[in-house]
Amino acid sequence: MAANIPTLALYVDYQKAYDRVWHAALLCKLERMGMPHNLLKMTGSWLKDRRAYVEYGEISSKIFNINIGLPHGSSLSPYLFIVFHSDLTNYLGAHSCHLFADDLCVLIRPPIMKNLGPMIEYLEKEGTRICNQVFTYSKKWKQPLNVSKTVVQLFHTQVKRPIVNVTIDGNKIELVKEFKYLGFTWTDKLSLKPTVEKSIGNIQRSLGKLKWMKSGREMSCKALRQCFFAYTFRHFAWLLPLSPLLPESQQNILQQKFRVGLRLVHRCPFVSAHNLFNVTSEQPNVM
Repeated sequence: MAANIPTLALYVDYQKAYDRVWHAALLCKLERMGMPHNLLKMTGSWLKDRRAYVEYGEISSKIFNINIGLPHGSSLSPYLFIVFHSDLTNYLGAHSCHLFADDLCVLIRPPIMKNLGPMIEYLEKEGTRICNQVFTYSKKWKQPLNVSKTVVQLFHTQVKRPIVNVTIDGNKIELVKEFKYLGFTWTDKLSLKPTVEKSIGNIQRSLGKLKWMKSGREMSCKALRQCFFAYTFRHFAWLLPLSPLLPESQQNILQQKFRVGLRLVHRCPFVSAHNLFNVTSEQPNVM
């Protein structure tokens, strides 16, 4: 978004990602990558002779062999899925892409131009070309895409929201203003406001539970402190480092919620913000 240059983000959704990994193709790619023969045989043995049957009510089908799919719950499955699709970058050219487990994001930037119109036109053409490349790749390796859940997002700084029309295999892809990727909700202005507001809401609910635990019960400061760090502080843990980047209003709310938590833990509800650290001994001594 630097120099008012829009950026197109493509979020690809796979159909039952782990369940559709083709065993023969996976072993073929692992061999091309130079995996040691013994390790390759071990992986093949791990995938071999897997069977299943379908049960509907009181009726069960015959047992049949499975030659696709990675086992759920195994720590090895996400790694094999990423390795299986590691050559996808060859289809994306110089564009930046990120593959984490079964989540794929591709970022497309246009060349610098004076007017917005030609840059939007470039993003539409290049976005459609990349989408069709990804579709061709998924079809070749029998890893179908969920076209209805694949979306695009345009990051921009314009007052009026630009519209881009991107298609995949002739189907128009939905253009969204917000999208949740890897736990973070991004807006088309590249803002984390929805995610921050949700986390502050979680903090408020957690503090409410602490107040309920404290009221009418004999609980030590140690027990309250453990509950605070177990259920409340985890929300502060990733927000506090981002505090300088947040608007001043959200910074003040975050600091106020943290002070409320400290007052609850140390049973000092009427202490001012300036004296709070002295009372709770949370501030380290300066030598």
